[in-house]
Amino acid sequence: MRFESVLLSKLEFDLQNPRFEPIPNQLDALAAIAREAPKLIALIKHIVENGLNPTERIAVIPAEKSGRFTVVEGNRRLAALKLLSKPQLLDGIDLPETVSKALRRAIPTDFDVSEIARVDVAIFDDRQDASTWIDLKHTGQNGGAGTVEWDGVQTARYRKSDAALVVLEFAMAQGGLSKDDLSTSSFPITSLRRLVGDPYVRQALGIGLSKGNVTSEFAPDESVKGLKRIVTDLASGKVTVTDIKRKEQRAQYIDSIPRQQLPNPSKRQQAWSLSEPRAAAATVATTQSRQVTHRSSKDRSHLIPPHCKLSINSERLNNIYWELRRGIKISDAPNAVAVLFRAFVEMSVDLFMETNSMPLSNTKGYGFRFEEKISQVIARLESTKTLTAKASRQVKLLLKDDSVSHPQTFHSFVHDRTAMPTVPVMFSMWSSVEPLLVGIYK
Repeated sequence: MRFESVLLSKLEFDLQNPRFEPIPNQLDALAAIAREAPKLIALIKHIVENGLNPTERIAVIPAEKSGRFTVVEGNRRLAALKLLSKPQLLDGIDLPETVSKALRRAIPTDFDVSEIARVDVAIFDDRQDASTWIDLKHTGQNGGAGTVEWDGVQTARYRKSDAALVVLEFAMAQGGLSKDDLSTSSFPITSLRRLVGDPYVRQALGIGLSKGNVTSEFAPDESVKGLKRIVTDLASGKVTVTDIKRKEQRAQYIDSIPRQQLPNPSKRQQAWSLSEPRAAAATVATTQSRQVTHRSSKDRSHLIPPHCKLSINSERLNNIYWELRRGIKISDAPNAVAVLFRAFVEMSVDLFMETNSMPLSNTKGYGFRFEEKISQVIARLESTKTLTAKASRQVKLLLKDDSVSHPQTFHSFVHDRTAMPTVPVMFSMWSSVEPLLVGIYK
C-alpha cells in the first residue's frame, strides 16, 4: 500500500460496490449513488465548504485499464467530486426530475474545479490487500480495533455549545448527582435536548436559551430543582423519548411535576449563565433589595385575560371573544375552551385575509393550511408595521415546530381524541396568539 495524489479523471467507480447489486457501467454506478440525493447533496455541500476529509483517504486498486484506478472505498465521495467537476454528467444518467434538479441546485456555478483536479488516495495492490481496512471501517467497533463512536454526551461535550449538556452538567454539579446516580455513557442526551428546546418547558423551569447559552432567572438552589428532576427522570427511564415526543406530551410531563420541585416564581432575579454558576451570586445582591411580584396566569379563570380588549365587528366572533373572556371558565370546561379557542383564531385569520383581499387558496385551488394562513397574516402585519419587533418575535413562536403553540396543537384540540388540553398549555398558547389577534383587530 502506498499514498499518492492522482488525477480525478483517472478514478473509476467500483462496479462491485457492496452497497448495490452488481452494476454494468460507470454511468449506472453514478446514477445508483445519485438516487440517494439527500445524502449526496449533504456531502457535496460539505466538500464545497471544507474540502475532502483529510483524515480519510479514498482507497483504490489498479483498474483493468492501465493508469486508471478503481475506488474500493469512497465511491460516494467520488460521485460528489465527479458532479462538482462535470455537472453535465447529470444529463447522461437516468434520474427522477426532482432528484436531478435538487442535485443541480447543490452544485455551485462558481466552484473552482482545480481544487479537486487531484485527489489524495491510498493505493492497494488488490481487493484482498484493501479488504482488512474496508471491513474494519464498515463493521463497527470490532472490540476496539475499529472506530469507537462517541455517545450522545461525548458528542455534546466535543461540540461544547450544546444546551442539553450544560443543563446535565449543572444538574449533576449543583444537584449532588454522581456518576452512580446516572450513567453518562448511556444517558439519553437527545431526550434532554428535546425538553430543553421546548419553550413551554423552559418557561416552567425558568431558563432561557440563546445560541447554546442557557440562562436562569433563579439562584442556583432554585434553578436546580426542576433540572435535577427531569435529569433523574430521564436517567432512570421513568420518562422516555416516547413520553415526550410531541409538544402536548412535553407540556403534560412538565405540568405533572409537583410545584415544590420547580423554581419558586416569587424568587426571580437577574438572569445568569448556567455555564458560570458563580456569577449567580453577584446578581443576588442586586435583586434581594427589591421584591418583584408576578401575577400568575393561574390566578385568572378565563382564557382571554381582562387586559386584552378587542373591537370585533363580526357578531359571531365577538360573541366567541366574550365567551372566552368572561363566559366559560377554563378550568370548568377545558375541552370546550380548546375547541372554541381554535375556532376563534382560525376564523379571525380568515376574516383578516378576506377583508384585506388575500387569497385563501393556492393557484391550484387548494385551501391554504392553517399554519400557511397564519404565516401570511404575520407577513402582512409586519409589512404594515402593525406588529412591533417584540410582538413579531412572540407571534412567530406559532410557526416553530418545537413550540407548544404550533397550529398542530390547535389541530389536535379538534381532531385528536387522545389530546388532553390543559390550562397551563392553553395559557401559554394564548401568550403567543394574543399579539396576532391584537394586530388583526387593530
